[in-house]
Amino acid sequence: MTKPVSFEEGLSGVQSESVNVPSRHKATVEPLEDADDKRLRLHKELVTFYFAMFLAVLLVLSMVALSYALWHTSNDADKRWLQSCITAILGGLVGFFLKK
Repeated sequence: MTKPVSFEEGLSGVQSESVNVPSRHKATVEPLEDADDKRLRLHKELVTFYFAMFLAVLLVLSMVALSYALWHTSNDADKRWLQSCITAILGGLVGFFLKK
């Protein structure tokens, strides 16, 4: 049987394999959700994904319609400004979706 070592004494001169320190904590790994909770979570994520895609398509279509209307009713200086805005918006969307 090994001699118990207190924290105050330290471990000087004691080999690590001879120290017998009882554990007061126990860790277990168990799933936090059952099959029904998982199915509900996945369904919510899918609905959220479809809603986000719907909003993205709606945003792109409205941006195309607005750009088309402004492109045909504006002068050259406004067209250059509009082109810069469209490029910035599309670049932001691509960066957001690709996480870069």
